[in-house]
Amino acid sequence: MKPIKLRMQNFGPYVDETVDFGDFFDAPVFLISGKTGTGKTTIFDAMCFALFGRTSGGERDAEEMRSDFASDQELTEVSFIFEDHKKSYQITRSPKQTVASRRGNGQTVRAAKVSLIYQDPTGEKREIDKINQANQFINNLLNLTAEQFSQIVLLPQGQFRNFLAADSNDKETVLRELFGTEFYQRFVENIKDRTKERRNAAKQQLDHLHDLQKVANFDEPEKVDPEQPVLDWLDLLAAQLKLQNEQLNKYKAENDVNERKKTQLDRLYQAQQSLLADQQKLVQYQQEAKKLQEKEAEITKLKKHVQDLEWADQQQGTLKDLTDSAAQQIKLKAEQENGKQRQGELKSALAEIEQKQSMIKANEPQILAFQGKVERLKDKVNLYQEVERLHQQQRRIATQVKLAQEKVANAQKELTESKQKQQELTKKLETYADLHQQALQLQEQKQRVHNFEQHLQELQQSIYKKEQTTQQIADLKKELTELRLAAKAAQDKYNEMDSQYAADQIVLLAARLKPGTPCPLCGSTEHPHPAANVAVAKPVTKQQVQTAQKEAQQAAAAVNTKWGTLEARSNYVDQQSKEIQTQQEKLADNLSLAADSSLDKVVQAIEEKRKQLEQDGQKQEKRQAENDAMTTQLASLQVEQPQIETKGKAAAEKYTQLQITKEKLQTECEQKQAQLPPEYASSRELKSQLDSWQEKISAHQHEKEQVQQQLSSLNEQLAGVESGFRERAKQQAEAIEKHENARQKLVQACLAYNEQMDLRKLTALNSELSTLSQLRDQIQGYQQEVTINQTTQKQLKQRIAGQPQPQIAETKKEIQQLQVKQDELFQKRSLVNHRFNQNKETYQHVSEIWQQYQNELEQDQQWNQLADVVSGKGKLKLNIERYVLQSYFKQVLEVANQRFAELTGGRYSFCLDKKTGSYASNTGLELDIYDDNAGKIRSVHTLSGGESFIAALCLALALGEVVSAQAGGVSVEALFVDEGFGSLDTDSLQVALDALRAIEGENRLIGIISHVTELRTEIPDQLHVLSDNGRSVIKYEHEFEQ
Repeated sequence: MKPIKLRMQNFGPYVDETVDFGDFFDAPVFLISGKTGTGKTTIFDAMCFALFGRTSGGERDAEEMRSDFASDQELTEVSFIFEDHKKSYQITRSPKQTVASRRGNGQTVRAAKVSLIYQDPTGEKREIDKINQANQFINNLLNLTAEQFSQIVLLPQGQFRNFLAADSNDKETVLRELFGTEFYQRFVENIKDRTKERRNAAKQQLDHLHDLQKVANFDEPEKVDPEQPVLDWLDLLAAQLKLQNEQLNKYKAENDVNERKKTQLDRLYQAQQSLLADQQKLVQYQQEAKKLQEKEAEITKLKKHVQDLEWADQQQGTLKDLTDSAAQQIKLKAEQENGKQRQGELKSALAEIEQKQSMIKANEPQILAFQGKVERLKDKVNLYQEVERLHQQQRRIATQVKLAQEKVANAQKELTESKQKQQELTKKLETYADLHQQALQLQEQKQRVHNFEQHLQELQQSIYKKEQTTQQIADLKKELTELRLAAKAAQDKYNEMDSQYAADQIVLLAARLKPGTPCPLCGSTEHPHPAANVAVAKPVTKQQVQTAQKEAQQAAAAVNTKWGTLEARSNYVDQQSKEIQTQQEKLADNLSLAADSSLDKVVQAIEEKRKQLEQDGQKQEKRQAENDAMTTQLASLQVEQPQIETKGKAAAEKYTQLQITKEKLQTECEQKQAQLPPEYASSRELKSQLDSWQEKISAHQHEKEQVQQQLSSLNEQLAGVESGFRERAKQQAEAIEKHENARQKLVQACLAYNEQMDLRKLTALNSELSTLSQLRDQIQGYQQEVTINQTTQKQLKQRIAGQPQPQIAETKKEIQQLQVKQDELFQKRSLVNHRFNQNKETYQHVSEIWQQYQNELEQDQQWNQLADVVSGKGKLKLNIERYVLQSYFKQVLEVANQRFAELTGGRYSFCLDKKTGSYASNTGLELDIYDDNAGKIRSVHTLSGGESFIAALCLALALGEVVSAQAGGVSVEALFVDEGFGSLDTDSLQVALDALRAIEGENRLIGIISHVTELRTEIPDQLHVLSDNGRSVIKYEHEFEQ
């Protein structure tokens, strides 16, 4: 990816500025300079926003980049042109912003927009204006995320120098973001969470088991020890279940006798109700029969009208031919008139095109002359560009000659200053000898505060758990009320279904009685009025009655179970309250507070200790940082001193080489200047003339082809119009003949059907054909109603014949008396059954949970071991994520060492410290330097300022290359180094610039973003950012200011 041009409108401090990166393609390094806050880094923010819709650092939203000075009439917009694999792309984005409303005087929020323009493989220009589609296209094109792009293209050099000396924890944070290893971090956290969840689940299982033991019902609970082993307790519960089962069997026998009696009465009651209903229905159907007889005359008349409509329906085909042929005649006549008008228009257009063709032929000689000039001069454009390039190289060489002279004079001055700084640093370091003792005291204080916070967290968890249990008790009381209502409803449902089932059975058994046989209920041998077999809409089965009985029993058992759970939860809350009070008093005593101190006072005391710890820690960190900085600076000065002494000699040799190069460029430039045509001052002027001639040639050819196409098209259209005239005349004659035939046929059909029928009446009937189906249904419905009425009356009279008058009130009274006895027996049986079912369920649950608890204890140990391994708590102190990052980091160091060796003459190379540190924070990603001159490994802290810059630069570039390779090998032909130069002395600054110039051979556009004044005298090609009242402008410079 190569940047070409960037335009910023009302973006940050820029009103409307364009950065043309093409001005710096021939420069090895260029400088983006300006005071702090003028908007240097904003240029790169604009590039990132155009590509990804977000800024480079992610610290500011895109909406915040809208200029404060922009009015609501002006839009914030960024347009970025870049190349990738020699293909050009232009992307324009605008963020969400508040602008003036198009209607009225108010304001409106304008949504974010995007436009991505490119050429597809066929050369056709394409545009994407959907944000999601544009983002996906850029990601597929560059194979980079916004974070990776920022890391590869924009090097925050100061941050990478910190990364160079950072511990493994800090390096892990940076590498995680670049290589996307958050998955491994989440994996470790997931393992820890699951281990904790399993431990908590096992504890909850044991708590649940103890809660279930409290729910069990024993006849003699005082003899049951709740602390005895679980298996012994299960044996006692099994004996209790046996006794309760024997009692249930006794109640069941008594209930079966009563059930049989009640079934017989229910069936008698149902038969009596059915007979009464049949008598009422018969009266109703006799009244409906009278109403149907009154409608008979109306139905007869309706049948005659349906017959006429059916005849009219048979004439539909002929009637359609009559109307269609008349409509076709009218249509054909209108088409003939339109054809005549079109013929005149085509002839007129043909004459105009022929005249235009004559004019084009007259311009042919002039166009041929333009073509000859283009062929003769087009090769001279590249020669102009070559001369311009040589002029730029001459200016750059002149600047470098001046810089080489200044370096010789500065060498001795730097040597004196270095020795003086070493003496000052040595004296200051003697005042920091007590740092280690203070660090040990701070660690002890930190451990005490941590213990207090842990005890407070446990106390708060206990309080929260008590509140949850209290809420559960409230919920249980509400559920208990609902369960009692449900149990009553289930019992009522069972009573109703049982009564209906008994009535059904009575009817069936009555039909099977033999004459002269004693009745099994009353003993009578005569049954003058046995129960009739009345049809029931939905008879009740024995299975349904049993199901309803089971549901009623389960509902009653659920009430007792819920009551037992409620009582157990209440006891648990009382126990929790005592434990919470004990924990709070103990914590207050450790904090030297009164035993009755409130929780708020305890929290406040711990917070005060934590704040004091933070203040002490900040002071310690500040002193340690000062000590480390001075130690590093002293070591750097000691290493740099020999290099300063040899720098003067190297500067003189470089000056001689630059003078020779300058003379060669002068000679070559004069030779090529003589070959240029004198009538054109520059390549731009010549190219403009060639483009003008070529545009006229193309326009002439295009117009010629367009006229020829128009002539052919008009001739074809004229022939088509004349052919249409002949075809429509033929169709008109056929339509007239068809119309007359249809009319004659309809007249004959009317006479044949009825003497009073004619075409007018036929047309009227045709308009009513849509009601034919409805009229037929009306007649058929009437006939069905008559048939159903007659059939139903006959069936009802047969069922009522010979039946005595039903005695419903007496039968209902007998059923109610028997139901009272059943209810009393049910209450006794339900109580025992509830206790039996509850004990049985408790026995099963306690047995299952006890076995699961034993299995959980074994698995918990395995999960704890796994959590220790993946989180790095073993001897290696290396978690799984850091292990993966270590592999990536090794790849980075291999790439970095290639450039590090080139820039240091093979002296230095990176190496990974394989030793296990004292803590996980300094294990796995620790970095050292191998010094080939000394033949040993050194700390990165011993590098000089310039060496640290080179090391950080190599590391940053290598990270970019490895991340790029991971993303699919994307090629990024631009590099921006953001700050990091302010802390360098003059010599280190020169070493850094030489390193950046050394990588120019990699075909990269290299820009330095800095406000350091010394850089403006070292780099001739510059982009100045100038600010005035919060508005910034861009100025280009390719020569040093005089």
